Amino acid sequence: MNKKVSNFIIIIIMSFVISSCSNVSSSNSEYQVIEKYVPNAISEEGVVVTPFNTTISLTMFNSKDINEYFPLFEKEILKLHKYFDRYNYYIDENGKRINNLKVINDSYGKNEEIIVDNELYDLLSLSLEMTRLTNGYFNPTLGRLIDLWSDKFFIIPTENSDPESTLIEEALKCSVNKENINDVIVLDPIKKSVIFNKIENCNGNAIISLGAIAKGYAIEKAKNIVENVPSLIDGGRSSLVATGINPNPARDTWNLGVLTPYTAINLGVLSIKGELTFSTSGDYEKCFYITNPDGSLTIRHHILNPNTGYSENYYRSISLLSNGNAGVIDALSTALFNINDFSLVNEIIKNVEDFYYLDIEVLFEKEIIIDDKKRINVVANQKFWNLMLDDSISSVVNKIDILE
Repeated sequence: MNKKVSNFIIIIIMSFVISSCSNVSSSNSEYQVIEKYVPNAISEEGVVVTPFNTTISLTMFNSKDINEYFPLFEKEILKLHKYFDRYNYYIDENGKRINNLKVINDSYGKNEEIIVDNELYDLLSLSLEMTRLTNGYFNPTLGRLIDLWSDKFFIIPTENSDPESTLIEEALKCSVNKENINDVIVLDPIKKSVIFNKIENCNGNAIISLGAIAKGYAIEKAKNIVENVPSLIDGGRSSLVATGINPNPARDTWNLGVLTPYTAINLGVLSIKGELTFSTSGDYEKCFYITNPDGSLTIRHHILNPNTGYSENYYRSISLLSNGNAGVIDALSTALFNINDFSLVNEIIKNVEDFYYLDIEVLFEKEIIIDDKKRINVVANQKFWNLMLDDSISSVVNKIDILE
C-alpha cells in the first residue's frame, strides 16, 4: 500500500471513547453493562436505511432498565429518522406518506405549504436559529453543495480531486445567507407548516440538509426517555450523551477519553460527574486527500464552509462539552470548524450559551509536523482543560493555548 495512503487511513480512528465499567466484576448482578443498537428503518420503497446514516446505541447497567427503556428509545430514534431523512419516503401506521424532509425538498419553489409533525417543525426552527447565532457558519441550505462533494468520499480515504469550481459556484447559489434564510424557509408556528421558497439565481433545486443537527436533536429527544436512569447514548462516535451518575461501584464519574485525530493515543481523559453532552467534529471521516506539488497532503472533508464552498483545514478536530442540548452542540461544532478567528469563536459560543442557557466547553486540535513527526497544538478554554486528569495528557502535544 502507498505509504501516504496508509498514513492517512489511520486518522479515521474515532475521536473519543467513554469508560464506565473498568474494575467491576462480571459477577456483580446489579451492575451489568448492556448495549443495544437501533435497527434499520424500511423506506416506502422497501429500501433498508441506517438511521441517521450511522450507528446509534443505548447502554444501560442492568437488564431490567435496558428491557424497559430500549424499546421506547428505539421507537423514538426511528420515528425521528423518518421525519428528518432527505433521501427516502416513509409510510405511517395508517399507510399514509409522512411529510418528511424529502417531501419538503420536493416542494422547493412550488409555493406549497407542507404541514409537518411537531418534531420536524422544531428541528427546522432550531436550524434557522442556529444559522442566526453562528453568523451563518451553520447553514441548512447546503444540500446541493454537500451532494456535489459527497460523491468524492469513499469508506477508505483515497486520493481524489476537487469538483469543478464552476459547479461549486452554482451549488453555492442554491444556498441562502442568514439575512434571507427566513424568507426562503418560511415556518408557520400556528399551522406547523413549511414553505420552501425559490432562491434567486439558483439554477435547479435547492436542498435542505440537516445532517448532524438532526442526529443531535434526535439523541436529545431520546435522552428524555431514559430521564435520570444511568445510561450512555452513542450517536455514531461523534455525539455522546451520558445521563445520571455512573453506577460503577468503583467510580461515580464518567471518564471520557479524547483522542488525537491520527493515532489512538489519548490527548487526555475527562472526568465528569453527572450528565454530559459531548460532540466532536473532525476531518477524518467522509474525506479524501490531494497531493500538493511539494508532496504534502491537503485533506478535503465533509464539513463545508458555506462562504467558500470548500472545506477548511484550520483544525483536525473540535470537541465540545455541554450540560445539554445535543442538537445545538452538534450544529455548533460544525460551524466552528470553519472559523479560525478565536475572537469570533468566543463570540459565537457566548451567543449560543446565552440563548439556550448552556455552559459550553471547547477544545481544538491542530496537527503540525516537527522534525518529520506528527504533533498537535491544542487550544481549549479553561473549563475544558480543568476537567482533564493531570496524568492523562498525551506526549504528542506540542503547545497548549487557553482561551479567555
